[in-house]
Amino acid sequence: MVSSVWRTLRRLRWLILTIAALYVASIAGGLLTYHAGAASAIVWYDRMSERQTEQVEHVFGRFRQPLREGRLETILLCSGLVFAVNTVGDFINFTLPGTLVLPAGTLVLGGWSQGMSFATIHASSFVSPFLFLLVGCLE
Repeated sequence: MVSSVWRTLRRLRWLILTIAALYVASIAGGLLTYHAGAASAIVWYDRMSERQTEQVEHVFGRFRQPLREGRLETILLCSGLVFAVNTVGDFINFTLPGTLVLPAGTLVLGGWSQGMSFATIHASSFVSPFLFLLVGCLE
């Protein structure tokens, strides 16, 4: 089984390397945007982050206290909401535009926003920035 996985990875190595290079370039673009002081891009990024936070708070904010209290019905409801959102996202990703356009756009935007975030973090250790990027990559 390991050999078949290895063969598959070897066959797809150029695709994997291209995707990795695109992701790294997007992170570098976010870093450069932040350090170049492109004010309009930074303002746009801040607004986008605020809107995302507001949307999450709008949906999940009212459940915070009941979740802290450990109410079973609230836990089940929030789990169902997350499952529904992920199911819709999976459906979108399995359509033709979702398999071609959405992942590439998500990769570039995600890498760029991670680069912007990476430029603003204050690491607690030498390893922290690399762990931050690892988690972002896995996400």
